[in-house]
Amino acid sequence: MSANLRGKYGAPVPGEPRKLPPYTALLVVDLEDFSGRRGVYHQSVTASIPAILDAALRRAGIDGSVGRSRFDHSTGDGWVRGYKPAVAPLLVNPFLRALEEELAERDRQASPGHVPTHNLRMRVSLHVGPVEDSGQNLPEDGSGDARVAVHRLVDSEPARRILDRSDPAATHVVAVVSARAYEDTVVSGYAALPESLFHRMDITVKSYQSVAYIHVPRSSGQLLTEGFPVPGVASAGDPVDLPGSSENRDASTFRSIRIGGVGSVGSGSNVVGGDHVGPMVANSRDFGGRRDRPRRSGQPPRGQSR
Repeated sequence: MSANLRGKYGAPVPGEPRKLPPYTALLVVDLEDFSGRRGVYHQSVTASIPAILDAALRRAGIDGSVGRSRFDHSTGDGWVRGYKPAVAPLLVNPFLRALEEELAERDRQASPGHVPTHNLRMRVSLHVGPVEDSGQNLPEDGSGDARVAVHRLVDSEPARRILDRSDPAATHVVAVVSARAYEDTVVSGYAALPESLFHRMDITVKSYQSVAYIHVPRSSGQLLTEGFPVPGVASAGDPVDLPGSSENRDASTFRSIRIGGVGSVGSGSNVVGGDHVGPMVANSRDFGGRRDRPRRSGQPPRGQSR
């Protein structure tokens, strides 16, 4: 057996197999509008992130050896941590809710002029996969395809748009869970959350393409009144072109999806959310999809006669 196989992992040698790095639960958080804060505050804002994560872990009851990370690195405007894969369900529930509560409490306690802690909002991504881990928290720990994927998820346009559509005073966390982590934690039942609280989205960031699941622990703002932006789906009453069809149909005939909500708004709605249960509508213009001019009142959909 070669030295590469006998050693921990070793440097890659073309044509020689290597041991698979350990499977790791990956957590990445990214602060919203970090660059919008004055540079003089960047260091203190970044330094506050691990304390916030630790406080949320304690709030969720994930502390001690269970909540100890394998590696722990700043990303400049965010943070990345690696945990034992057994911790993955706990990072979905109760950690995400606890992180929302921790940020909300800090926001309430901070004065508006206290920039480092005022109105901190986070996009969060969770993934599970093999990454390098020396056990010494080295800068290169966490390297691997799974690390690339979890950063692409947190940078995705759906995560950014959903946070933008919520009330900054009410919603502080939007989470993107990879398909692998979703299957292992939510579908399996280990996270003890219903699948209806997660919405499937196609994610494309640069050359990365994948499926992921969006979860909002506490929805608000436009997420309640207008709904969750879904590519290629228009608001109720707007005509849309269906793929593979030359005919336009009324979008009100389509089921719509909302993250959260209270009661029922409109008809044919479906529910996905955290705090609340309710309906949702979506708008194709949110993702650059085609949107035709709205019809005048009483005008039938195109392709139909009066």
